[in-house]
Amino acid sequence: MPTLLIGSTRKLKRTPKNAEAYLYIGAIRHLYEEYGRALTAYNMAIKNLSKKDRKHLSSAYAVRGMTYLAMGDTIEGLNDYNQALKLNPTSTSLLRDRAQLYYEMDQFDLSDNDYRAMKDLDPGNTLPYMGLGRNALQQDRWEEAIDNFNYVIKLNSGYSSGYSFRAEAFMGQNNLDAAIDDIIKALAIDGDQRAYYLMLELPKEALPQLKTKLKIQMTKDPKERIWPYFLGVITQNNDEFQDAINYYEIANKLDASSYLLEKIAECYKELKRYQKALEYVDRALAINPEDDDVIKLKADILALTGQYDQSFPLRDQYIAANPEYPLAYRVMKDV
Repeated sequence: MPTLLIGSTRKLKRTPKNAEAYLYIGAIRHLYEEYGRALTAYNMAIKNLSKKDRKHLSSAYAVRGMTYLAMGDTIEGLNDYNQALKLNPTSTSLLRDRAQLYYEMDQFDLSDNDYRAMKDLDPGNTLPYMGLGRNALQQDRWEEAIDNFNYVIKLNSGYSSGYSFRAEAFMGQNNLDAAIDDIIKALAIDGDQRAYYLMLELPKEALPQLKTKLKIQMTKDPKERIWPYFLGVITQNNDEFQDAINYYEIANKLDASSYLLEKIAECYKELKRYQKALEYVDRALAINPEDDDVIKLKADILALTGQYDQSFPLRDQYIAANPEYPLAYRVMKDV
């Protein structure tokens, strides 16, 4: 039993109406996913809190609402957030949480209202503008989304999500040139994951332009491995396997990793240059011998070359580590 829970339980023995102790107990029960016991503790906290103590009473409703949401009870969770905001209407964190809940319920107008209230309370905060922009994205209101993300970037030009979300809006408008610029900007800031996946979703006709701009970045920053890596990814996805190998090799020389060696092996496998593929697989395993994905790749390549006696033990090793992955059971054959 956690020390804090023991301490709170002892405190209740001395002062049975101690609302703070009930709140601690509720938080710990929630953490351990004991939601029924958490609700019981929060109910006792609310019962014993003074009605004049609006701040702590608001917090109690909010945390009970979180427990209801964890249980999948959206209605009770929303009711508690509403009650919490009645008691503390200027809480930006409560407005944020309720806005997110409305978003998940596809009630975008209500979500927008909460984000606007947040904006009025804290006009320098990027979050309400991001929320309004995201809500607009979900409804294909591209211009409105772009306006909000523009303001996010004005508030914080180093915030990658402002660019990656704006890139998605530009893609919605089919303004691919602007989208590519924002994707690259977001990737340059912190390797923004959303920007990475948007890069992979660009239509084929945008790939020459994307490649050109990534090559420019590679020239500007020749010691940064992400640019040749990204070029490797998009060329591999476009079945340009030899070009992908060349880019991955550049990235690997800048900062060697088993993952880059695995990607090179994948490309050689697609080119049916199986000996080269095995060479790079073995190099990857020398760096990280427990990498399940590389073990599976080696098993597949060995099967493609008919070396089943070596392939099957590796496949079995992969299955043992990933028993629920259906493709683990497939034996590859060269056709």
